[in-house]
Amino acid sequence: MTTLPARLCAGTLVVFEGPSRVLWTPGAPGSPVPAGLWPTAADAAEVAARIARREPVLVVLEEIAATVSVWRHELDRAPAELAELAEGEGELLDLRVPALDWLPEPLRERGLAFWHRSTARAAREPAVLLPAVLLDEPDEGAPGVRFARRLLPFPLTTTRLAHLVAGAFPQETPHAC
Repeated sequence: MTTLPARLCAGTLVVFEGPSRVLWTPGAPGSPVPAGLWPTAADAAEVAARIARREPVLVVLEEIAATVSVWRHELDRAPAELAELAEGEGELLDLRVPALDWLPEPLRERGLAFWHRSTARAAREPAVLLPAVLLDEPDEGAPGVRFARRLLPFPLTTTRLAHLVAGAFPQETPHAC
């Protein structure tokens, strides 16, 4: 199942950082073509405006060193800037998704630091003692931006996502996504 890279949930923009940021367009039947990375220029402007207005943005960290396998022939029809992210030899390549490159540098650093702290916690605690999701602490410099990371594998259903948003931004009016 493919997750959309961003969606609105209860007035909050939820961004899934990782492989879902690769955008695809229909190609031959059953053969989509990689078309770019989220955010598009329009999406990036919208995210920057949301952050400037201090509207809620929740970044769900799926993977930091994310790669998506693509066939070489798929990249022949992809934009050059996307093809430049491909690594490997042969017919099957890895498309690197740059981590949090769409955020302003201070927020990018904060997100990466949270990833590293959550990785360290997951490594030192038994899985049975870990929460399903870790949520970073609010930051006075950007209170509208929060980071979350699933530590246990479970689907993030619409209902669970609504609960996560309500936990990240309790001042927002909770309702379904």
